[in-house]
Formats: sequence, C-alpha cells, structure tokens
Amino acid sequence: MDFLIALRGQTEPTQQSPNETITKLADRLAQSTQLEDRRAALLSLRGLSKDYRAEVGSIALNSLLLVLNGDAQVDPEVAKALLQTLNTLCEVDGSLDGTAEQRDMALKNTDLLLKDPKYTQKLFGLLNDTSFYTRYGALQLLNTLVSNRRSVVQAHFVNAPEYSQTVTSVLEEKRDMIRNEGLQLFQALVAQNTDIQTVFAFGGAFESLLRIIAQEGGVEGGLASYGCLLAIEGLLKYNSSTQTYFRQLLPSLPPLLLFPPSIAPDQESPQEFTLQYWDEMKAQNVGLVVSIIGIMKAPEHIRLLTELGIVTNAPSQIKAQSLRLLSGYNQTPPFFQTVIPYVPVPESNGDEWDRLEPRRGIDLLVSTALDGEYGGIGVMTPTARDTMGLRATLKAAEEDEEDPPSSLLQLLTEHLSLSMLARAKVIDDAIESRLWDKIIVGYLVLLSTWLWEDPKSIRIFLEAGGIGVLVEPISQTSGIDVLVQGLCAFLFAICYHFNREPGEITRKTLHPIITRLGGDQLISRMARARDDDRFRHINPDSIILPVPPSAVIASKVVEGEVWLDWGFVEFWKANYYTVQRGINADPDAVASGPGDTTELQLVISSLRDVVRKQADELQAAKAEATEAKKQHQLFAAKQVAGDDLQKKLDALQVERDKERETLQKQIQDLSAQLSELQEKKKEQEKEQEDLLVFLEEVSEKRRRDKATMRTAGLEVSEDEGGDEDDE
Repeated sequence: MDFLIALRGQTEPTQQSPNETITKLADRLAQSTQLEDRRAALLSLRGLSKDYRAEVGSIALNSLLLVLNGDAQVDPEVAKALLQTLNTLCEVDGSLDGTAEQRDMALKNTDLLLKDPKYTQKLFGLLNDTSFYTRYGALQLLNTLVSNRRSVVQAHFVNAPEYSQTVTSVLEEKRDMIRNEGLQLFQALVAQNTDIQTVFAFGGAFESLLRIIAQEGGVEGGLASYGCLLAIEGLLKYNSSTQTYFRQLLPSLPPLLLFPPSIAPDQESPQEFTLQYWDEMKAQNVGLVVSIIGIMKAPEHIRLLTELGIVTNAPSQIKAQSLRLLSGYNQTPPFFQTVIPYVPVPESNGDEWDRLEPRRGIDLLVSTALDGEYGGIGVMTPTARDTMGLRATLKAAEEDEEDPPSSLLQLLTEHLSLSMLARAKVIDDAIESRLWDKIIVGYLVLLSTWLWEDPKSIRIFLEAGGIGVLVEPISQTSGIDVLVQGLCAFLFAICYHFNREPGEITRKTLHPIITRLGGDQLISRMARARDDDRFRHINPDSIILPVPPSAVIASKVVEGEVWLDWGFVEFWKANYYTVQRGINADPDAVASGPGDTTELQLVISSLRDVVRKQADELQAAKAEATEAKKQHQLFAAKQVAGDDLQKKLDALQVERDKERETLQKQIQDLSAQLSELQEKKKEQEKEQEDLLVFLEEVSEKRRRDKATMRTAGLEVSEDEGGDEDDE
C-alpha cells in the first residue's frame, strides 16, 4: 500500500508557478521557429497579463517588443493580441482601486517601450494597416503612451515627421471608433509643441479637419465636430506660423455659424444666423469656433462677433464670449450700426420670435445690461450670473457683486472712456465735437498730473482699462484732435515710465504696444501737441485763447475758451524730456524714482547713450570678429585645399619620375640592342666581303687552270670556255 501511494505521488504532475509559465512562454515567443507556436504563446501571455501585469512586464516585455518588430508587421492576429497585451501592461489604472505601485509599474513598462524610438515608429507604421483591429489597437496603445509620457512620444514623432500624413489620414476614417481615437491622439501630439503643430498644419491637417466638420454637419455635428474644432484650436494656440497658414482658410469659419463669409455693411444678417435652435453640444461647438476666431483676430470677423453677441438668440455665455473678444481688436466694433433685434414670444419656449424695429447696437447692448436679456422676456428666467456676464462685457471688465465700490481714479478712467465714446458719435456738429474735445483734454490733464511718479495709481489706472482708452486715439490717423492725441501719448508714456508696481500689466506688457505703435510715432504725437497754438500761446498772464474763425462762424458767438493752464504747460515742459527718453527705454530698465532731479536724469540718459554706443561698438566688434573668423576659416579651408592639391601634385610628380626612369631604362635597353645589331651587321658585311674575295680568287684560279689545259692540248668544254669568254 505504501508503495502504491509513493508511486502515485511520483506520477502526479508538478504544478508550475506563474513566473515559470511566463518564462517558458516568453522563451517560446522569442525562440520558436513556427508562427503558430509564437501566436499561441502570445495569446497565452495576453490572458496572463490581466492578472499578472508585473510578472509579464518584467519577464516577457522584451520578447513582446521583438514581436512588434517582426510578426506584428505581417500577421493581423498577432498584431491584435500584441497591441492589446502592451496596452494592458502600460495602461495606468485611473480607478480608485488602482494603487501607486500599479501606476509605477505601468509607467516603468511605458519607459521600457519608449526607450528605443524604433518601437514608437513601428506603432505609427501600423496605422497604415488595413485591418481594423490593428489600427484600433495601435491608436489605443499610442494614446496610452502619450497619456503617460507625452513629451517622449512627441520627441520620437518629431524625428519621424513622415508619419504626420498617416495620422492625418486616420482622422478621415469613416469608422467612428478609429476616428475618435485618432482625434484624441492628434490633440495630444500637438499640445504645447509648436514643431508638431507646424508639421501637421503644413501637411494639410487644417483642410482635413474642416472637411470632416462639413461632412458631420458643421457645429451641429456633435462630438465629431467638437473633437475637430478642439484639434484646430490646438494647432493655432501660441503658434504664429500655423496662424499665418490658417488665414487663407478664414472664409470657412463664418459659414459654420450660418453667417456669410462676406457681407456688405448695409446688408441685413440672414435670419438663419440670427435665429437658431440651440442645444448644449451645439453651444460647446460654437464656443470653440468663437475661440478660434478670437485667436486669429481677423478684422473681417468683427461684425460677426458683434451681431452674435447682440442680435442672435445664442446662449448668454456665447454672447458674453463674443463681446469680450471685441476688446482685443484695434478697430472699433460697429456698435453704432443699425441692427434688427428679435425677442421671444412669451410662453412659446423659444419656438416663436417677434421681429422688432431696427435699433443701434450700442442701445441694444445697454438695454441688455440694464434690463436683462430681451428686456426681461426670455425663454427662461435669466440667472444672475448670465446678467452679470453681459453687464461685465459692457464695462469691459468682469466684477463680482461683492466687489468694493470703484475708486475715484477708476471712475475718472471710466468717464474718460465714455467721453471718447460720446465724441466718436458726434460727426457733423462742430460745436459739440469741440466741447467734447475740451472735456477729454481736461480728463487727460488731470490724469497726467495725478499719475506722475505714482506707481500705485498707475497700476489702478491700467487695471481699470486705461491702456485701451489711450491706444485707440493714439493710433488714429484722422478724425482726432491733435491736442487730444498728443496728451494721450503723453499719458501713455507716463504709465510706461513709472509702472513699477507688480500686477497684471507690467512694463513688459506695455512694451509690445509701444513697438506696434512706434516710439517715434508717440514722440511725434507729443511734438505736434506741443506745437499747437492752444499750447504755445499759454502764458503766466493769460490762459484764455480766442476762438478760431471756423468755430466763431459755427457758433455765431465771439468768445474766448480755455484748454490748458500755465501750471500744466510748465509741468509738460519740465518733464517732456524725461517722458520722451522713457518711451524708448528697455522694459527691464529701472525707471526713475520720485526723488530724481532733471539734471540726474540727464546724466543717466547721457550715460545710457554712452553705454548704448559702447554696446553698438561692441556688437560691431563682435560682428567684425565673426567676419574675421569666417575669413580665417575660409583661408584655412583654402590652405587645406592647397595642401591637398600639393600632395596630389607631389604624388603625380613622383609617378612621372618613376615613368621617366622606366622609359630611360627602356631606351638604354633598346640602345644596347641596337648596338648589338649593328655589330652583327658589320660582322656579316665583313664575312660577305671575305666570301667575295675568296670567290674572286677561285675564279682567277679556274681561269689559270683552263689556260693551262688549253696549252697542254686538253679539251676544254664549251661551258668552261663560255665562262671564260664571259669572264
């Protein structure tokens, strides 16, 4: 019995641990030569990765990456299982059950996958696959990686910009699941990365996104349009290059809001734009379109924003957003243009609207701020927040109901703004225009003396919207009084020179405005005001000036008028130089304090000129040094090239010398052969002469022998005789 029990224990299989199983599967995945075996091992690892993420990540991740570089590129089933497994290993669990350890493990797996850029590029390459599950899995995994390590994925993408067309093509996918994942990936890639934004923009992403929005029905396209509009906004934010490119596509924005891309000033807006059906999703999409318009700040959209904020039946938050954006334009909104308002029929729940008589836009806006939207007749009772939003838009600054009362300086700033607004409304009445100009000059004189050497008051003035009040008259080229324009420039220069208090508007904030307006232009505006008769003719004895003939004819009353007092003229003359120098000062430079004298300011200014001159000379010296360095480098390069040519010439000379020696040796050999042949020829000639002598001797002997034979009476043949005769 004991034997049977022991035998049974030996035959029972030993249960493997998860680590052993994962190790064997990883080895089979990496080493097996059969695709079926590798696929089976991968499917097993996919199942284990859900319960043993740490073990699979630490043991099998390298083997999985080998599959990403191999079988996943050719087998859709392997690619599907692999992408799901990697996504499980790298996905950060955002639920409450997820622990910090699990999050660290997912980030560790993400770092291992992103360690080599080729794996990221392989994932982007899989987006070209025709299989649904391959493309969808690759998008899911890329979104997970971007969510965990966005900057790393962006860096890998920048080094392989050819995949931008691949991502753009995914956006036009007809299947919603793939397109939504593609939009999410697109938004993550372009976030806070101007290089990727530029690559996508010049690769046709704007056109593709606008095409998708049009196919989905514009702003009524739901989540698809919302994702595309978010992507467009992400491409445009803080990127001047993409904004420049998008300007050619600006005519495509107004039709999204059912507004004509081009409309005459006296033409009425279409009713389909004014009265629309609104829901929460459409309001979000329209809000994104308005945000994109605000980024571009194109003048052709001013009327659209104005009427969207005043005339239409859009939700209050859309109206407030549109009107707030108008403050960022250099041009005055057409608030004084006549518009046709609509109001909802009571108890119709917004389904029926009555058309009212034409009114000016400013009147309608004021009525809305005071009486509420639609004069208190609304689809639903307007909330206090909506009413406050519209009122804040009218005042160009949002304030809470519990804010403290405005200070005197804020009231003066507001009165100055309202005075300029009232002056702009007067066109044909010369007397009223001149009276408003006097009032504006009075406000500017008071503010200039108040804000001088008072940084705290300047901060209050700037935060109350003072810069916007001053910049518009300064930038006008016609229809503005010279004295008003010069005093605005003078007050603006004071604000820039003494703005030393911390706040939202600093010297660095104001400096780009000076650059846009032009420092010389500001000085020119002040100089024209100083040369005006109303300034030059003021003296200590009299500040009353005669009325110009044109004003006398218009008013038919001869009287004097007062524009400035002697104290302000002296104040201007004493501080004009300081203000003039301050306009061109660097925003980081320390402004002069209240105790500085004019002489000290002159010394400081002269020293700054010296420093600036020395800096220019230093810059010129640096430029000369750079040029000399370039010349030296060029000379060195030429010298190196000359050395190379000399080396080649020397090598060629050596080769020619060797050839010359070879030829000389050949010549010597040929000369020796020629001498030898000549010697042989001489020997042959000598032998031939010897033979001729010998032949002559034989012939002579033969003749003697024949003669002897004839003498002896012997018979001599005829041939012999003939031969003898011949001889």
